[in-house]
Amino acid sequence: IDEEIIQINNNEFWLEVSLSNSILFTLGSVNVNESAQKYLSEIADILRPFNNPVQVEGYTDNLTVNSTQFPSNWELSSARAAAIVKILVDGGVIPARLSAVGYGEYRPTSGNDTPEGREKNRRVVLMIAREKQDRPKAQSSPVIIDALNPRPVEPTQVMPQPNLERANTKNSNVDLE
Repeated sequence: IDEEIIQINNNEFWLEVSLSNSILFTLGSVNVNESAQKYLSEIADILRPFNNPVQVEGYTDNLTVNSTQFPSNWELSSARAAAIVKILVDGGVIPARLSAVGYGEYRPTSGNDTPEGREKNRRVVLMIAREKQDRPKAQSSPVIIDALNPRPVEPTQVMPQPNLERANTKNSNVDLE
């Protein structure tokens, strides 16, 4: 934290652990640097005893990726997040708690117009839920089909209301029957 390699933020739903890409990966690579293994091992040790879901998010800058392995920054950021998930699993974190998400260049924290800004945008973030949250169950197919294809409403005849008067104004005649 003191070296600004790891930043921690939180809100009422999440604890956010942001890891600088400078320690994790070389430019355009998904192979985790050996120096990062120590930090990731410590993080896995901390996460292991808990049941909170952890979403690992990968981010890149907006420089074009020149790789046949990763045709876009989305593929690169997703692969980086998956590489971190694998290390956490190897460190004893229960795999069912983990997910990997790639955001590519589309959620920058800084401008991409300077090398410093691009460096800040290349990161991996661990979003640790404060509480275990089960995924909501999906509705069965018939319910979904009914929702997508509502039944037509039968036309009804308006019944006269005995206490309702006809409204006549200077601009228009309104019949309230």
